[in-house]
Amino acid sequence: MKSPVVLLADDEVGFVETLSKRLRKRDLSVVTAHSGQEALENLGTNSSIDVVVLDIKMPGMDGIVTLNAIKRLHPLVEVILLTGHATVESAIEGMKLGAFDYLRKPVDFELLLSKINAVQEKTVRTDRLVSLGRLAATVAHEINNPLSVVLTYIKLIVKLIERDRFTPERLAEVRQYLTYMEQETSRCGEIAKNLLSFARQSKSEIVPESIVDIIHRTLLLVSYDFKHRNVQLLKELADELPLILCDANQIQQALLNLLQNAAEAMSEGGTITVEAQRSSDAGFVEVVITDTGCGIPAARQNDVFEAFFTTKEKGKGVGLGLAVVKSIITRHQGFIEVESPVTKKKSNPGTRFRIRLPIARQGGTSVAAAEAERA
Repeated sequence: MKSPVVLLADDEVGFVETLSKRLRKRDLSVVTAHSGQEALENLGTNSSIDVVVLDIKMPGMDGIVTLNAIKRLHPLVEVILLTGHATVESAIEGMKLGAFDYLRKPVDFELLLSKINAVQEKTVRTDRLVSLGRLAATVAHEINNPLSVVLTYIKLIVKLIERDRFTPERLAEVRQYLTYMEQETSRCGEIAKNLLSFARQSKSEIVPESIVDIIHRTLLLVSYDFKHRNVQLLKELADELPLILCDANQIQQALLNLLQNAAEAMSEGGTITVEAQRSSDAGFVEVVITDTGCGIPAARQNDVFEAFFTTKEKGKGVGLGLAVVKSIITRHQGFIEVESPVTKKKSNPGTRFRIRLPIARQGGTSVAAAEAERA
């Protein structure tokens, strides 16, 4: 999983040094501050900070005042308060002001880690809700279309009956109507089933899955949105690809974010190509999503996976999508890369995202993990 960036703010220098070393040993990136003012300055210059671990009792600007300022200036950054027994009431006050949680000193290190991980999980859930909101209207339209077809054929059959024209000669025509109705209602059921599967809050389960099946389920969810935006979809999915070891819902969420972003990057329509194939890296399957949209400037490509970074207009997004995608892919021991431009057209340079996910092997582990163990 992408290592969260932690801002550790405490006026006790020895405590900060010791705790930051332990956090870094667990692959967390740590920024330090020894006052509330310094913490705010770090947040102002470092947009990659995910969570602030903040001591309440600091000279000058104390933790509660600092918390208030963080929530006013950086409302999407979560804060975990540190408190001594004498300041528990202040910690509770901090919770009311928007702190994510609080811990008592001396700090239980494993408990602190669990709280930091919980912040990341909350970010993923937030992105999931955003995705569901975006899907709600498009899925409603997608279901409305086949239902309109079914209603039309029902009316035709009723008219045949009312006018006493339900003759043996017209049975073949009626059978065709019923076949269309069966196909359209089945499509409605498939759309609803996939949306419910995506929305279900189930425990993460890492099992062997077909990446092609996951891609098909995801494309079904965005098919109406693509038609509405005049986006042409091209699929190049290799046959008989090996299974990957993954949580299918999370991989679907990652692909959904990439596809929605690609569609939004083409204001006047365009083409999205989805490829699935064996990677040139042994032990991996590769998914490639390419669009013919506005592209991503080279100077900003290193930032696109940072939380709260966005190239969209104000009010169009908070910049969680690609950060969550990166988190999901790395959690699966995979890799994601971005490339832009992919064409020579200045108006539509396009963007390509390349994802590599480890192939599953017998015994429920990935090929990549097994090779890492041998190394």
